[in-house]
Amino acid sequence: MVDDAADCPIGPLGERWGGERWDAERAMTLTVAQGPPPDAAPTLACAGCQVDGADAPCFPDVLCDVDRPESLARRPTEDDAAWGPDGLLRLAFDREGAARLLVVEVDLAGGTARGCLVPRGAGAPADAEPVCATEGTVRLTELTLDAQGEADLVFPAFERFEDGVQVDGLTIHLAF
Repeated sequence: MVDDAADCPIGPLGERWGGERWDAERAMTLTVAQGPPPDAAPTLACAGCQVDGADAPCFPDVLCDVDRPESLARRPTEDDAAWGPDGLLRLAFDREGAARLLVVEVDLAGGTARGCLVPRGAGAPADAEPVCATEGTVRLTELTLDAQGEADLVFPAFERFEDGVQVDGLTIHLAF
């Protein structure tokens, strides 16, 4: 179990959430492709979000609302080098007040990726699992840690922490 999941990376040496180990294969469901640089500065936008069957903003439990995320950081670490000769590209999108941190990790050598909404902060239950995209694509300008790119992530249904309502149809587009 993790007391503050925001301090715990998802990765080959990551901690446990619940009873299932996070490793190099778990939730790596996204395809990786090469493409041109994104047209926009770093952004994050959501679409298709429904709360209990009605169109609605997903904030504050999810990062998305009418505003852009307040910070964007790349967090590759030495421990990730075992994933391949180029390491692991990790991007973390954060927003003040959000109970989940959006983490995108790309295995540059393996050509796979995952995008997960990771529980964080005092408002998240201690046993809460990350919710990971079940489909989508990450497009990079090059297969290096310095790459720019875009990603489209499609998430399964999940419950918001603060009120227990179900979120369906959430897709996230980000440029980095």
